[in-house]
Amino acid sequence: MKQPNADVLCAAAVVGGVLVLSILARGVSRDPRGESDANNSKKGRELLTQSIEWLRMSEQDGVPLFAYRHAAFAVAYVHAARAISTDSELSRNGVDVPVMVSSLEQRLTSLGSKITKACKASNSTGAKATKVTWM
Repeated sequence: MKQPNADVLCAAAVVGGVLVLSILARGVSRDPRGESDANNSKKGRELLTQSIEWLRMSEQDGVPLFAYRHAAFAVAYVHAARAISTDSELSRNGVDVPVMVSSLEQRLTSLGSKITKACKASNSTGAKATKVTWM
């Protein structure tokens, strides 16, 4: 059996090495979120502004179920903002983000208990039900 030429082995090693390095460089050079920090900060502030708007709508709504829905949207937007930007960056809007999150969670809890009190249990026997009956 004939052995491969040393030049062929060296060329194959170089091609393989360049291929591995190019794959690694491509993975390292990409931002995991795909965007720059400045752009993420801007989007985070926009999401925080939307969260504040949903909170405002939740506070104005007199129906607990709709207020709960608006508050849940506010929580979702603030968590999305926190996922792509830091709290210190978001606080440039003049909002203390951890305090806002805790107040939103307290609002959800209080609205949830209001909804539970308004919608009495329809299944007092404890039997398993396959349909929601209070809607």
